[in-house]
Amino acid sequence: MRITGKWIVPVLLAALLALPSMVSAQTISDECASCHNEQFQQWKASGHPYKLMKGDIAQNRPIPLPEGYTWDEISYVIGGYKWKSRYMDKDGYIITEGKGDVPGNTQYNMLTGEWVDYHADDPNGTRPYNCGSCHTTGWVANDNPDDTSGNQDGLAGIWGTFEEPGISCEQCHGAGARHVSTQSADDITVDSSDELCGSCHNRGGLNTTIPASGGLPNTFIRHHEQYNEWQNSAHSAGDPTNAGCNDCH
Repeated sequence: MRITGKWIVPVLLAALLALPSMVSAQTISDECASCHNEQFQQWKASGHPYKLMKGDIAQNRPIPLPEGYTWDEISYVIGGYKWKSRYMDKDGYIITEGKGDVPGNTQYNMLTGEWVDYHADDPNGTRPYNCGSCHTTGWVANDNPDDTSGNQDGLAGIWGTFEEPGISCEQCHGAGARHVSTQSADDITVDSSDELCGSCHNRGGLNTTIPASGGLPNTFIRHHEQYNEWQNSAHSAGDPTNAGCNDCH
């Protein structure tokens, strides 16, 4: 959990006294596992922790690189768990061109084992990373990205800062320092609403109709539309017997 404000000292002291063997490399979300191990394991398997990873961590996973690149040139990997991966250069910009003869081929689709284009029409090194509201925990957008002091790691291409890469416990449950101290359910956010999931798993807003008619390629269902798909299905008809996100997930 992100231990902030007046709770920093007492919570950390309590943790150190209770767990003298705790290692400094322990992540913030690992704190939750000591009491909520089942939920922690489900979260680890969900893919949420891997929405963004530092390159020096991601390189230990079976993830290929765009043609011509080495891990020394990668600051972060976007995704890389079961579905697809994209890559950010050392300045924090999303890589849109490979180093081969043909531009593109910078997104790796794991289900098919194929490289595909990702905004290959954008000049390489100019597509910023401003996706942190749904890819990181504690994202604060930088309204003046030219001032790199407001960018994560001071990288020109990351237009904001975050507490943790990936979606960790506190992104959905809020700051947990007081909960750690009191062990009270009243001191943590428990929101199981479909709208919470929909805040990221949507395309075009929470009340958008999917334009899936007419047969044109750009009208078919696209990624990020899970909430919209559910909303337009029989499951969300308002009947309490119908299934919401958490009934299946």
